[in-house]
Amino acid sequence: MDNISIKPVLTRSDMREFLLLPRSIYKNDPNWVPPLLHELKKKLDPRFNSLLSRGPYRLFLSRDSVGRPLSRLLVGVDELLNQAKGRNEGYIALFEAGNEKAGVLLLNHACEWLLSLNKGINQIKGPISPTKGDDLRGLLIWGFNSPPVMMNSYNPPEYATYFEKAGFIKDLDL
Repeated sequence: MDNISIKPVLTRSDMREFLLLPRSIYKNDPNWVPPLLHELKKKLDPRFNSLLSRGPYRLFLSRDSVGRPLSRLLVGVDELLNQAKGRNEGYIALFEAGNEKAGVLLLNHACEWLLSLNKGINQIKGPISPTKGDDLRGLLIWGFNSPPVMMNSYNPPEYATYFEKAGFIKDLDL
């Protein structure tokens, strides 16, 4: 567990692990509703998701010392929105983590990746919807005892702590 590596998703096998990771995280959670994989896969294809064609982005997976996926996320910059709004923001989406160490390390890695772009990023929003829509955005901070409301996020209670430990602060309540 001590040796956690973080790599971009580059192969079909990586993408499959990225898509399926939540199944291992939520396997004992009776309230989790798995996404339709073909729909999620489409959201990660720039041909069908304009957000991914509006600036640099990466999908990252962290793995343990034997190669098992531990956490994932999508990180990027919406250059068109930044230009239109006069901002220098990056974004994070589709965050999932099997434990705190992997989650915080991956969030920190995403922040470092954004800074490495040398685009003057001074704020990082997330989790946002991977399509800039109303789905899969934000973190659930209460209401873990029932199935999620349609189009809302669902996550383990500890995710808010992971984001706080990585230096994020709450921006708004949905």
